[in-house]
Amino acid sequence: MFQEKIENALSKLLGQPVRIERFKLSPFSGSLEITGLRIGEMLQIRHVSGSLSMSRALAKEIAIKSMTIEGVNLRLTSADMNRWKVSPPSGKEHWSVTAESIKLSDLSVHLPDRELSFENISGELRQAEEDVHFEFDLGAIRRKDQQINQGPVHGTGSFSDVPDLTEIIYSRLQMGLQLDVDIWKILGL
Repeated sequence: MFQEKIENALSKLLGQPVRIERFKLSPFSGSLEITGLRIGEMLQIRHVSGSLSMSRALAKEIAIKSMTIEGVNLRLTSADMNRWKVSPPSGKEHWSVTAESIKLSDLSVHLPDRELSFENISGELRQAEEDVHFEFDLGAIRRKDQQINQGPVHGTGSFSDVPDLTEIIYSRLQMGLQLDVDIWKILGL
């Protein structure tokens, strides 16, 4: 019954049907486990586990102590991007979200309109005060089923002035990349 309420609330918030195979939250320890999360045709997540601060939920804050997200498959078309116009959060119903650590593994992003995909991504996001730092490794970039990078891509960066993760898309991003590629092969020379 609680799982159905979560699915309905998320579906209403996101404007997409949300389905969860299994949802488990311990109100005393704050341990969270989600299996088989699906948001429309756009996002599938195999498994989420984590630890939340339940005492801060009384103040309408989702405080993530640690979280691991595995098996993410994100598919974005031009229509999806136009449909997802996000407004800054506001009002009494707004819950803030903070996170000490979120780890991602086995993430893939597919852009079918561009015949482009980014695969085998893993990384971590850490929030400290009002800055969010991240680090990631990208295993493969493919265009039309052809791999265009030969080695891993490593990235680090941060978002500034982010007291609440729901506001991260409005913040300033600084990022650095380290590439291990043969530019001549990419250019076909």
